[in-house]
Amino acid sequence: MAPVVVPPPLMSWQSDALQAWEIAGRRGIVDAVTGSGKTRLALEAITRHLKGGGGVLVVVPTVVLLHQWASVLEGATGRRVGLLGDGYDETGHGSLVVATLASARRRRVDPGEAEGLLVVDECHRIAAECSSTILSPAWGARLGLSATHERLDQAHLSVLMPYFGSVVYQLDLRRAVDQGVVSPVRAAFIGVELLEEERERVEMLVTQLSRLRRRLVAECGCRPAPFTAFLDDVVGVSRRGPRAGGLMAQQWLKAWSAKREILAETPTKLAAVEGLIDAMVAAERTLIFTQSIESASRIVQSLRTRGMRVAAHHSGVEPERRAAVMAAFATGDLRVVVSVQTLEEGIDVPEADLAIIVAASKQRRQMVQRMGRVLRRKPDGRDARIVFLYALDTDEDPRRGAHEVFIEELVDVARATLVTEGVDDRVVEFLDPTRDEGKLPALA
Repeated sequence: MAPVVVPPPLMSWQSDALQAWEIAGRRGIVDAVTGSGKTRLALEAITRHLKGGGGVLVVVPTVVLLHQWASVLEGATGRRVGLLGDGYDETGHGSLVVATLASARRRRVDPGEAEGLLVVDECHRIAAECSSTILSPAWGARLGLSATHERLDQAHLSVLMPYFGSVVYQLDLRRAVDQGVVSPVRAAFIGVELLEEERERVEMLVTQLSRLRRRLVAECGCRPAPFTAFLDDVVGVSRRGPRAGGLMAQQWLKAWSAKREILAETPTKLAAVEGLIDAMVAAERTLIFTQSIESASRIVQSLRTRGMRVAAHHSGVEPERRAAVMAAFATGDLRVVVSVQTLEEGIDVPEADLAIIVAASKQRRQMVQRMGRVLRRKPDGRDARIVFLYALDTDEDPRRGAHEVFIEELVDVARATLVTEGVDDRVVEFLDPTRDEGKLPALA
């Protein structure tokens, strides 16, 4: 039997959420901002359930989380945890099993005679048609965890709500900051000019995208708003629509991708990143989010030539290498990691306190996940700092309504904000981790 590691006591919000879940008949979804401690809440629910003799299945989206959850559960319960996924099929090892979504679709897990508890991490993912078969009525107790459970295809209404019952507790960014669950945050918005040829190309692409968008709405029934719904519909038309509509959708997606690449890879953003090196040196660890592998590669190469300990983390990097990058980031051997979407969710990221977003996403979920990577409370009470780089007078520009809902949410909770063009000493001073904005008490 593994030695038991006593977990930290529940925070106030975790106790309240657990109580709400129990009052709701031990069924429901808990929405809580990334970095707030949803795993600790679930661990308490699992521990209580196991004491009653019931079986537990924890479903996670990735192989990385499969092993992370197993390690945490074995430490907290002292029990052997069966694995389902990554080449393992250990459902017969007892009453506590952790499975990946992909494996749980193919291999049914029986909760046994006693009431079973199903815990689904990042539960918005399980609402997809191919994953909903996991949601068996045999599991009497059900706990869904997410930063934001809602889905563009509305499957949270048709799949999640009927199964889990309701959202029993929500911890949004405002409450998490006010209660000291996550770090206070400072946000800097830095505009850069595109090169003349880049601006001309972007303007041509914007005209093409607008024309195709009008036709896709009128002729193919794509929803005009919000943008994420339109994008979801266009992808669907490109794969399953009639030939004419499919070709038009593919043209739109190609033009949209070309515009995003220009905005992500412009040399002026690379120069801005280079201008932030002093801020990276002062930070404990830095995460840089961009939109293309080419952009990530250029940033890594540039920072390395300037003496920074930096590595890339994206789909073009072998999984073993990605794991090594995260291990080195955790120990401090690496100070900067540049990511293309692979750190959005489904992976536990070591503590960082500075995020630089080179190319922002239009999807609120993705932006919330990125921000959550630096929001965990810091032992010394320092602020999290988030930098948004944007191309002036494009659809990235907050002054033109870019990411309006998310930006308003962030500005509302930020301890301080800075809006400027280009990187100068004032920006580096604003991002100084020792800057005293009235720090929270250090963690014990």
